[in-house]
This record gives sequence, structure tokens and C-alpha cells, in this order.
Amino acid sequence: MKNSIITLLLIISVILLLGCGSQKAFSTGEHTLAKGYTVLNQPMTFEKFIRTKNNTVGVLVLPSLSSELAIIEEDAMDLKKGVSISSYSPYPSQGGEITLTVNQNSLIKRARNLKVGDVLIVNLPYGSFNYQITKIDTKHQPSNTQGETLTFIVPSENKTTYFYAIPISTN
Repeated sequence: MKNSIITLLLIISVILLLGCGSQKAFSTGEHTLAKGYTVLNQPMTFEKFIRTKNNTVGVLVLPSLSSELAIIEEDAMDLKKGVSISSYSPYPSQGGEITLTVNQNSLIKRARNLKVGDVLIVNLPYGSFNYQITKIDTKHQPSNTQGETLTFIVPSENKTTYFYAIPISTN
């Protein structure tokens, strides 16, 4: 009797833990997103910011999808972590074409709901950078504009979608 009660309590606990997870935990993985916020709680200047491969460097916020995703430096092979920034990509405030790729299968379908005019917020230890989507395409067209742009890539088996965005404000 005592063992069956303990077993039942364990099963209920697991169901509650799995069922009560927030959208944040579902979107990226609670542990990785928590790392993103830990990084953000250690503010620094861009000059002191160090790029470190396979580490969480910040948080991408997609307000129109109510999603927050950890940004991982060049970790495109791990589909559980969220968004990667490739090692060849500049970071916000460096100018050029910033490239972020969504890597989590559960978000890929939802990310296709982004529209022209939607805002992407890149939170890093040295600042918060807001970008507005200006164009959506299924062919990559490198930026030919001067200044900074952001390309958010959403891959899939059938087609890859490119969301092009420009800076709208910096905090």
C-alpha cells in the first residue's frame, strides 16, 4: 500500500512538472534559456564581450510569437538549444549582416508565422537590439545595403525561409 502511494505521488509529480512547463521552457530548453538570462545579468561593454564557441551568449525575443530563445555561438547541430549565431557572423553593433538560425524543430513551424513588420529583439550582455522584419523570402539574398542588417533563417526539409530585418532602436 505504502509503495503504491509513493509511486502514485511520483507519477503525479512528473505529470505536473511536464504539464506546467512554460512557453519559455518549451521554446528553448529551460536550462539553456536560464543560461541566457545568467549571461544577461552580467552586463559588460562590447569591448569586454568574448565570443566563445558552443556557449550561450544571449536571448532572442520574438514578441509576436511569445517566444524567448537562447542564442548559442555556432551550435547549429544541436536542435534542442534554440538559435545559433555563426562564427563568421558579426554581432549587433559591429555592422554587416548578422545571421541567426533557428535550430529547434518545435519552433520552426511557428517561426513561419512571423510577418513583415514583426520585431526581433536580440538581448546581449552589452545591450538590447531591436530589429524589424522588412522582407521574407525563400532565397538567400545577401544584404547589399550599408549598415547593419539581421537575417533570421528558418530551415526545413521543404524550404528555407529568410527573414530580413533592419535595426529600429538600441537600448
